[in-house]
Amino acid sequence: MRFRRTFIFVDLSGFTTFTEQHGDGTAAQLLSKFRAVARAVGSHQGVRIDKYLGDGLMAVAVEAHDGITFAMELQRHAAVACAPLSLRIGIATGDTMLFEGQDYIGWAPNMAARLCDAATGWAHSCQQTRR
Repeated sequence: MRFRRTFIFVDLSGFTTFTEQHGDGTAAQLLSKFRAVARAVGSHQGVRIDKYLGDGLMAVAVEAHDGITFAMELQRHAAVACAPLSLRIGIATGDTMLFEGQDYIGWAPNMAARLCDAATGWAHSCQQTRR
């Protein structure tokens, strides 16, 4: 059975370098803040965090508007909680199916993941624009 969902992939841009420069303990604290912010924003927006992917996550929204609002609010809150790192986010809406009760299969989750991979962190984009 196929159904329509909005998928949001999020990645903490620069996390590996941050970990190398500041150590595992500081990186774990930052990651903990990121996840707490994501859970809070997701709960408020009615968006479910489907899974954490290391320094990122995949979230699922029933309505596209909720997914977009989640991404914008997460970006806003993470700018403070996750500084100096920024987020890369990819969003896509489309028909999907649930495989074995836990994995989504379809164009939309694949596209959201690819868009996230191709995205540039917001702070990085702003710095390039100002030059």
